[in-house]
Amino acid sequence: MDGNEGSLGFGDLAASLVSLRVGGTFGTETALAELPASRRRTGMLAVVLNDATSECSLWLFDENAPEGIAPEAGTGAWRPVRTPAMLYGRSLSFAAGGLADVDAYVDGVATDTSPAVLSGEDLDGTLVTDDIGQPPKAGIAFWPSVTSSSAAGAFTALSEIVFTGTYNGATVARTAVLTDGDGNETIIADGPLETLVSIAIEAQADTDGTFDFGFSGVGPKLDAVGSPKRWELVSNAAAAAADTATAHVIYQDGTEDTVLLAKGAALKAAPVRVFADTAPAITIYE
Repeated sequence: MDGNEGSLGFGDLAASLVSLRVGGTFGTETALAELPASRRRTGMLAVVLNDATSECSLWLFDENAPEGIAPEAGTGAWRPVRTPAMLYGRSLSFAAGGLADVDAYVDGVATDTSPAVLSGEDLDGTLVTDDIGQPPKAGIAFWPSVTSSSAAGAFTALSEIVFTGTYNGATVARTAVLTDGDGNETIIADGPLETLVSIAIEAQADTDGTFDFGFSGVGPKLDAVGSPKRWELVSNAAAAAADTATAHVIYQDGTEDTVLLAKGAALKAAPVRVFADTAPAITIYE
């Protein structure tokens, strides 16, 4: 046996030994679960690389693991090694429909023919603490909203609602403009807040309508250098809802997108705004 033949032999041996610890790369978690028991070992690593979503995850097989990706045959499970939870500082979970609350800050106030300002005890919603409107989750931003009742001629189209609060440590004002004199609409303000202090309402046509004030959509706060903190979205939708589980987002470059999210798949392109019509329950990693 010459030197080359000897090297080939050692290469085969090395590959055989490595195969005991590296299970390979799989396109889906289902494909990983189909790996037969004869090819699995405790401590074996495997990569799931989904070409459709660009989601990449690392899994470790443990014959005593109580949960994870269960193999189709045999005992044990594949446990996650590389997950968003391990890469980010915290996670924020939202139930389906939890990215909006129409009366989170004020629950029903009558229209007035004179301008009005709501503050202090006027803010009576479920997200108000010590007369200050808070975000739905600590440490994030939200887009304030106004919802008008259905009342013919009660509202003044093109009148403004001005939400004053704080954002990135400064006092800011965000504006929503009513469009329908008969109401029955929800208008989202033109920018986010981190807290809400007051709401200024221009004069309306009569006193027969009502307003609710809440939020619709969320986004990350800014970091120390003024850039949005990085978010990664993961769908919690049931498998049966996978075909309709979509995330409606805006990216840092201003691009708006609606993305299909399979269960457990992560949206890697970090969004700076997540709209309320995002369909599934989601977890946001920050």
